[in-house]
Amino acid sequence: MNSNYGLFTKSILRWRVFILMGASIFIFASCNKTIDKKYLVRIDMSKEHDGGRFKPELGDKINLAGSFNEWNMDTLSLSDQRGDWIFSAYVDDFLKEQKGNSSKDTLEFSFVVRLGSGRETARPGWETVKNRKIALADLEKKKPIFVFNEVYDERETFEITFRVGMNNQKVLGFFCPEAGDEVVVSGSFCNWSPEGIPMKDEDGEGVYSIKSEVKENPQKSFDYKFRIVTKRKAVLQNQGWETRENRQWSLANSTTELPYAEFNDLRRVARFTIDTKQWEQKGRFKPKRGDILQIKLSLDGKENLSDALFQVKDHIFETAMAIPLTAREIQWSVARNIKEDLTQFKSVEVDIKGAVVSF
Repeated sequence: MNSNYGLFTKSILRWRVFILMGASIFIFASCNKTIDKKYLVRIDMSKEHDGGRFKPELGDKINLAGSFNEWNMDTLSLSDQRGDWIFSAYVDDFLKEQKGNSSKDTLEFSFVVRLGSGRETARPGWETVKNRKIALADLEKKKPIFVFNEVYDERETFEITFRVGMNNQKVLGFFCPEAGDEVVVSGSFCNWSPEGIPMKDEDGEGVYSIKSEVKENPQKSFDYKFRIVTKRKAVLQNQGWETRENRQWSLANSTTELPYAEFNDLRRVARFTIDTKQWEQKGRFKPKRGDILQIKLSLDGKENLSDALFQVKDHIFETAMAIPLTAREIQWSVARNIKEDLTQFKSVEVDIKGAVVSF
């Protein structure tokens, strides 16, 4: 009797082992089946629920339809696995069937609400936004969460470093940080706000920079410009914006530190301020009769005349000139009415921070 009891016990244990092994294999196979799938479509239905338009407790369902299932609104239902109102479903099996005919890299689809308990909805239940499209690679990599009836925002957040040199704007008199002037960067990433993102000169060398979060589409270029913001009663060109075309940068360049730039791309400038009081007293210069003053510039022996100087105060005339980076020997003089020299040539040093010349 004891021997038979022992055999009976062993048989039960063997069956338990087989059952456990079978269960383990089933669980392992199920897990592997999920792991093998990679195209998960997710949608946030919390706003629809809060607005009373989607009630799973009354039998409502959120389904997915697209080119992959011939736009059938009833073949693929999404489920809320975590109870956070994020409904999801894999589309891998449908794509495998589709690839038997033609393989596509882009998923085109739309969500549709199927109401329970005889309730009614518009369209009937289709989203009002246009059909959605997303590359399968992006669906796998970015794992986006869509929101019912809202256009998906493809932008991503990046930390971008902007840098701009302002020394030449100081020389020109357009930028005076001592009086509270600021330089900001603005662009498509902040709806071209005139206030922009303020920049700082950390070491006092005239180079302003800022590292700021920017939300943009990594596959597209974005536009930006620098702007001078002043509280002074100063009239600035283009209301302080750079006068050049919009700058552009693509985040596909694999770097988020943008190239160094000079405001308005002016790298080397000289500003000339001429006091004409003595010449006017001696009758050598009479601006009321149409006389003009010009700066005659000699760059490595080649002479050029500036445009007519502007009168900024009584007896004070000014102009500014860009100096080529290749010029080594720089000389200047004052000319009247194009032909007449009022001064002899004088040498001047103009480095990359610019120079202010007074006479």
